[in-house]
Amino acid sequence: AFGHAITESVLHIYLSALPFAPKISVLAQHYLPQFSQNMLIQTGKEAEWPVLQHVLEGHTGYIRSVAFSPDGKHIVSGSDDKTIRVWDAETGTAKLGPLEGHTDCINSVAFSPDGKQIVSGSHDETIRTIRVWDAATGTVTLGPLEGHTEWVSSVAFSPDGKHIVSGSYDKTIRVWDTETGTMTLDPLEGHTDYISSVAFPPHG
Repeated sequence: AFGHAITESVLHIYLSALPFAPKISVLAQHYLPQFSQNMLIQTGKEAEWPVLQHVLEGHTGYIRSVAFSPDGKHIVSGSDDKTIRVWDAETGTAKLGPLEGHTDCINSVAFSPDGKQIVSGSHDETIRTIRVWDAATGTVTLGPLEGHTEWVSSVAFSPDGKHIVSGSYDKTIRVWDTETGTMTLDPLEGHTDYISSVAFPPHG
């Protein structure tokens, strides 16, 4: 709740975090009595910690997809503003981006199992594509992968990070090699309407 203020000035531990700490929190009950000269909040003080921790702001369009990194330290988001952003999950600050390259809405984003790459699926204008990005630098490491004829609605990495699966409004599923960018299977057909979600099982 006070992370952003504390990162700007450590004294906010005493100026903000302690005085505004919820009444029944361990922090308030244990430490406030030790700081008798601190600011006293008369009204409006929360009783418990808020459920909402951060509001991450920066995208200018609808956010269609979000995902945590495997270590839980970062969040990736894809938006109708055609960009991808990576956020610090603890402070809510933008760590990377906006990553640009897609020409239309980004419908799906996901981290690789090792957290080093991000895959995105879009309904880019004319050619629907999938891209793989370096999670540290934001550079495109693979793609654009082309093959779907309609919006790419969902993407996911395999548990070993060697494959990507994609689902599309063209009613097909495709599996891609993450090193070469080639399709490892013919388009999987059978659905009679658009595919909204795809996933690998834990064993791959």
